Order: sequence, then C-alpha cells, then structure tokens
Amino acid sequence: MRARADAWLDRVDAESIDPKEGRTPTIVVLLTAAAALTFIKYAATADVFRRVTGLEVATSDDAQLAALLWWAGVSIVGYVAFPLVAMKAFGLGRPRDIGVTWRGMAGRLPAYLAVLVPTMVVIALAARTPAFQAVYPFYRPFELTAGKLLLYEAAYGAQFVALEFFFRGFLVHIPKRRFGALAVLVMMVPYCMIHFRKPLPETIGAIFGGTVLGFASLRSGSIAGGILLHLGVAWGMDLLSLWMRGG
Repeated sequence: MRARADAWLDRVDAESIDPKEGRTPTIVVLLTAAAALTFIKYAATADVFRRVTGLEVATSDDAQLAALLWWAGVSIVGYVAFPLVAMKAFGLGRPRDIGVTWRGMAGRLPAYLAVLVPTMVVIALAARTPAFQAVYPFYRPFELTAGKLLLYEAAYGAQFVALEFFFRGFLVHIPKRRFGALAVLVMMVPYCMIHFRKPLPETIGAIFGGTVLGFASLRSGSIAGGILLHLGVAWGMDLLSLWMRGG
C-alpha cells in the first residue's frame, strides 16, 4: 500500500513540479494568503460592521442579515480579490490556470455525488446534536421569511465559491509548481485553522475533507467539484438544522 501511494505521489509530482519555477511565486502566494486571512479575520467582525454601518447586530432581523452579508462580502474580497491582484501584479497566471474551469467535470460528477450522498447522511445524524444546532444556521431571525433566507443563502453560497477559489485553487495550483503534491498539505493547515471556532467533528472533518478536495483539484485541474460538494454540504446543513427546529 505504501509503495503504491509513493508511486502515485511521485507521478503527481512529475506532472506538477516545474524545475524552472523560482521561489518568488510561492512566496507571493503565501504572503498573500496571510494578508487575506488576516483581513477576513479582523474586517468581518461585528465590531467593524458596527463602526462602518452604525447598526447593532442584535437590534433587528435586518441588522443581523446585513451583518451576515457584510461577513460574506469581506470573505469574498479576501478570498478572491487579494489573489487576483497578486496574480496580476506578479504575472502568476490567469484564473483558469488555478482551476477556474468546468472542463472535464462531466465525467467526474458521479464520483463527487458518491462522496456527497454519504456525507449528507452523516450530517443528518449530526444535525440532531445540540452542538450542531448551536452553530447552524448562522442566520437566526426572529421572523424567518423566504426572501431573506434566500438572500442569505445566496451570499453564504457565494462565500463558499470564493473559499474554494482561494484554498483549492490559489493555494494549490501555484505552489504545486514548486512543492508538487505537498502543496495540498500546505493548503490544508490554514484551511483547518479557519474551522477552529466550529464544532470539533467539523474541524477534524475539514482536515480530511480539505485534503481530499485539494488532491481532487490537483488531479482534475478544476475547483468545480469542490464547489459542488461545498455548496451541497453547506446548504444541506442549514436546511437540516432548520428542519430539526421545525422551521
């Protein structure tokens, strides 16, 4: 088993590593990642939201929704705008060079569905637990309306598309030219850390899930599969939590 794994990793390295790749692209990616994650961590807070808008999150459903839209917007700026600026400034390639493509996904959809279905079964079981229901959904208005829920879920989904662009695209497909398959593990560490405030099983799952999605992006050359899985899981978690609450 170990020999087969080593052989597979050697093949991935042979396809990924560019002997002519210098240090600069990887340095730029890692520094950009640090800057983007720091920006999201501190700019997406309720305190900054209050200073910018003058709204108190707990005062109304509209203020709560606005705060969540602020968080999603800040996340999208950090996950997408920061990398795009760095890529343009340092000539690191185009979005399609880091997996922004649907090419070749049609034949891979059954494999992603085979992962999504059992994952949703596990989530359905977890949705009954107090720890799960204490976190999801993030949006908890006094009066739930379909329009506001759809607006929130659209922003929530867009944030996950941006997240996949950042972690499975930017942090995998540029560093792979220097690190090969190890780029996936480099990406997995900060991906695990952004889950630290969530339930322990979810953080542990992020280690394995982030690694699997990283290798899937590396091998397929596309982040589309990760987007489909992440949207399915994220929206499924919210819907199951609402259903368990009788929403």
